[in-house]
Amino acid sequence: MLSREDRKDGIANSIVEASSLNSRFRTRTDRSGRFVFENIPPGSYSIRIIRARLPDNYALETDRIKVIAVSGVVSSAEFNAYRTQKSVRVIHRESLRLRTDTGSDALNK
Repeated sequence: MLSREDRKDGIANSIVEASSLNSRFRTRTDRSGRFVFENIPPGSYSIRIIRARLPDNYALETDRIKVIAVSGVVSSAEFNAYRTQKSVRVIHRESLRLRTDTGSDALNK
C-alpha cells in the first residue's frame, strides 16, 4: 500500500515494480493506494515505487522494500509518504533575527 502519513486514504495510479535478479514485474496502485502482484515466482524481490503522484511537499519514507515471495503465502509491503518542510529563500539577509531552540533571539548578520 502507498499512503500519506497524515491521511487514511492511499495514493492512486502509482507504478510499483517488483524485481529480482531474473525478472521484473510492474503494477499500478488502485484508488485506495493498494497494489497486488499476481502469479510471480517464489523468491526474493525488491519492491519500489517507480512513479507516484505525490502531493506537493511530500516524499517517500523509503524508496524500496525487500520481500520474499513464498508460494501460497500473501506478503505485504507498505510505503508511506511524509510531509517535507517547505523551503524558504532568504532574499535580504542584512539583519535577520533567528529564534533558537531555547526561545531566545539570535542576530544573524
